[in-house]
Amino acid sequence: LDWGYNAAGQLGDGRAGRSSGTPVPVQLPDSSPVVQAAQGGSDASNGQTIVLLADGAVYAWGNDAWSQLGDGQTTSQDLPERVFPPLGVSYDTLASGGATCYAITSAGQVYAWGQNSHGEVGDGTRATAAKPVPVLSGATLISATAGTVTAASRG
Repeated sequence: LDWGYNAAGQLGDGRAGRSSGTPVPVQLPDSSPVVQAAQGGSDASNGQTIVLLADGAVYAWGNDAWSQLGDGQTTSQDLPERVFPPLGVSYDTLASGGATCYAITSAGQVYAWGQNSHGEVGDGTRATAAKPVPVLSGATLISATAGTVTAASRG
């Protein structure tokens, strides 16, 4: 369920531009249960949701102005769309902040994508990452806000 601001489809209910003060259901095309959800941002140039399902599938919706949905595009989605990690990679943990998203694999590899004007992606550049890029190894937890990221490492 999502509720609140919906200018770019942040609620995932197919009704971009129609905010809601009450929870609305999000219909995922996959029947596997959601095991994690991460929401980032809430203004006109961000506001995305990314979810991880028990079967490993990843879906995203909302604003995509900075490629933060991880689909390589910049077209906002008002319904959930399946997004794919790099070949051979599966995610265990998600985080999202501002217009950037993050994932950790079971091996502790951190991937990031989206806005990078302040180095949010963590790849040493300031270029938007349209697709997930590896940025750190050995992480167990990750937290993100509008422009700052913290990761905890193993051991």
